[in-house]
Amino acid sequence: MIDGCMCGLIDHILDLSTKSSIKPKKVLDLGTGTGCLLLSVLEEFPNAVGVGVDKSSEALDVARTNANQLGFGLRTQFIQSNWLNNIDSSVHRNFDLIISNPPYIAPADYPHLNPTVNAWEPVTALVANREGLEEYDVISKSIMEKKILDRDDGLLVFEIGKDQENDIVDIVQANGFKLDSMRKDLGGIFRSLAFRSHN
Repeated sequence: MIDGCMCGLIDHILDLSTKSSIKPKKVLDLGTGTGCLLLSVLEEFPNAVGVGVDKSSEALDVARTNANQLGFGLRTQFIQSNWLNNIDSSVHRNFDLIISNPPYIAPADYPHLNPTVNAWEPVTALVANREGLEEYDVISKSIMEKKILDRDDGLLVFEIGKDQENDIVDIVQANGFKLDSMRKDLGGIFRSLAFRSHN
């Protein structure tokens, strides 16, 4: 795993790889930021290529730099887009792994965050409406509408906030996915959810 990228989502994918022989080859990271998650996946799966999407051009500049410095430049592409808005599904399709750590902090909770968190991240990268749940709805609905996830082997994995698992499962399943598995962190809190399409 890339240094400094401590994430239950990556651990979840590695668990699935061990238990189910999942070996992703085409990865999409929505809200890639610095590229940490995407590059960590590519490090673990040497035959995979990846696309990182972010609405921030500054974040994408950092992600490209990180990819090049770590030797992943030829295996990555970065696209500026607000989620899937600028993604051409005729070109970018058949992903067998889509990952995302979207904003999931409720607006009312933002002022109470540890200062070390909100000092480094813009509010738009942390806070989402509907009690922090809105982006899970937007993302899963858009993936299904664009039909970019491989119907046979595709996996969608989300990082989530504390006590959000039941609401997010309901939202994502209502958009056409089926829960595959859930993973807790060391504190016993569910931190990532994996889904497959119903197809």
